[in-house]
Amino acid sequence: MLKRANISKSSLTETPVKFDMTPLLTGQLDVWPGYLINEALTAKEKGHDINIIWPSDSGIELYADTLFTTEKMIKEKPELVKSFVAASIKGWQIAVANPEKAAHITTKQGKNLTYQHELGMMEDSIGLLKPDDKPIGHMEAERWQTLHDFLLEGQFIKKKMDISEAYTAQFLP
Repeated sequence: MLKRANISKSSLTETPVKFDMTPLLTGQLDVWPGYLINEALTAKEKGHDINIIWPSDSGIELYADTLFTTEKMIKEKPELVKSFVAASIKGWQIAVANPEKAAHITTKQGKNLTYQHELGMMEDSIGLLKPDDKPIGHMEAERWQTLHDFLLEGQFIKKKMDISEAYTAQFLP
């Protein structure tokens, strides 16, 4: 994003951050990495107005919250992989259809979770899970290739790879 905005990385001071957003909320830092459905929501809950910098505004389209497994698992237990993917997608479909129920179920799984925050996370997730008319879980090889090229350009990965060997939609329902 910096390169595409003609901002030199050397003009910035990078600071490692943890989960406490106080440095951003008190003005000690100008930018914070995070998720729309968590950190942005937390800042709003604490009464702070924030400006969200969307990677897509810089031409960066990312897939998030993807499922991964090993080649060994795919080879030895393909039906288990297919069942897991189908169950994950069905769970998201149910949660999208009833965010209130999803928030109640989630709060039962952690003692520090609050219903209002979990409901906000679920409501904010819906637009991200269904940004278009495609079904939940839909992915495109071309988008994976674009992501690969972006990661290579930014030196997040060191060598080029064949996306067709890593990307697979064969387990989608």
